[in-house]
Amino acid sequence: MGIKGIYAELGPGQRVSLAKLASETLEKSGRPLRIAVDISIWQFQVQAAQEPIFVFDGPRKPVFKRNKRSTQGDRTSTALARRLVKLFGFQTHDAPGEAEAECALCSSTASWTPS
Repeated sequence: MGIKGIYAELGPGQRVSLAKLASETLEKSGRPLRIAVDISIWQFQVQAAQEPIFVFDGPRKPVFKRNKRSTQGDRTSTALARRLVKLFGFQTHDAPGEAEAECALCSSTASWTPS
């Protein structure tokens, strides 16, 4: 799907964090950033596999990762993200430590189920 050759036409672009983009949009336009998600890819994923599980970092997340201090979202934004995911009807899971490691375990272990 998509437009053939679009990335070559657009070029490499610029990487900007979603938080920065949201704050800049609010400052420039006075309106919050609106994000649209094309549901068709989600529908395809649900038909092809199990429903996605959104994994959140847990209390034993390492302070440093790859020699850099790892950040953890503030409680309010994490709670809002969790609520949004649940409102869409998806399952959430709290990893004991890092969410990325928990997702890797989930992918490699057929019998893994969220607690």
